[in-house]
Amino acid sequence: MKVIFKNKEYTLTQEAYIAGTNENKYYEAAAIDENGNKYIVVWNILDNYSPEDGDDEGWACDWEAPTNVYSI
Repeated sequence: MKVIFKNKEYTLTQEAYIAGTNENKYYEAAAIDENGNKYIVVWNILDNYSPEDGDDEGWACDWEAPTNVYSI
């Protein structure tokens, strides 16, 4: 999967997984840019997402709109 953040394209190298603390959960996944530099892509969980109600993780975030990307 490819995502764009601040006009730069990143290719995910793993599936997103839940991270953070009980008070501040989010999803993240490793990614690379066109030059092979490594990054972590972060998505905030949507307010209306509720895994307790059986919601599918596909609805947990706006996967097309990451909230942050940082270099590792």
